[in-house]
Amino acid sequence: MNRDIRLIATDLDGTLLNSRKELTPRTLRAIKRAAEAGIEFVPATGRFYRGCPEELRKLPFIRYAVVINGACVYDVKNDSFIHRTDIPAADAVRIFDIVKNFPAEYECYAEGWGYAPKDLAARIDEFTESDFARRIVKTLRTTVSDLSAYVTEHFDGVHKVQMFTDDRSVLEAAACAVHEVYPDYLITHALDCNLEINSPKAGKGNALQALASHLGLSMDQVMVFGDGNNDISMLKAAGCGVAMANAMPEVKAVADRVTLSCDEEGVAAAIEELLGM
Repeated sequence: MNRDIRLIATDLDGTLLNSRKELTPRTLRAIKRAAEAGIEFVPATGRFYRGCPEELRKLPFIRYAVVINGACVYDVKNDSFIHRTDIPAADAVRIFDIVKNFPAEYECYAEGWGYAPKDLAARIDEFTESDFARRIVKTLRTTVSDLSAYVTEHFDGVHKVQMFTDDRSVLEAAACAVHEVYPDYLITHALDCNLEINSPKAGKGNALQALASHLGLSMDQVMVFGDGNNDISMLKAAGCGVAMANAMPEVKAVADRVTLSCDEEGVAAAIEELLGM
């Protein structure tokens, strides 16, 4: 392992957090020790920053976050984006027109927040049994009667379009339909019940490269952790890409190494090894 690691970036769900969405004391202790050693600790997530766990957001050493699958790199201290790659509003509206034909909740992220059609958000319990998905749709969204009209009026672009349903066949069909119109757009999923659509220039890998450049670091000095297919680009880009034991097979295939599962505190174990704890 390259011991000259100056930046650690980690996915949240299924990676830094356990399956109960908890940041355990051991993992918290490990990332604090990394920060004390002068290593930049960076959450890298499909969530927007205000949707990250409050316990994480309160940590004083977190200066940057790769959010919304790399659509943005957020500067926590200055409340600004140092990097962003949006879907143009007109393209977002066209994607809405495609995905609304499928039985699922759909929504978008824009300017660091979530927006959803009121009628579909109200039916989220019908679309998924995921407590996490239900909670974020109910508590972290502004609901509007006409999402296309709202986006057209208020935004030049959106960070991401997302769908929720437990029916993977529906999500796969929607992904194919979007791909036919926008073959270059990034289509990934972090949960079994979701589909995420981002600009071709997004991706956690590209965002991390932008952040490393901003900090004057090489990618050889970057260590990353992930479990989902939206993490693949950053595992490929980093000097040390670590997959969780619970990661998808395609994630493990591109990783430099595999650590323990999220429920076995695999991120903590690897950081402890790195620091000689």
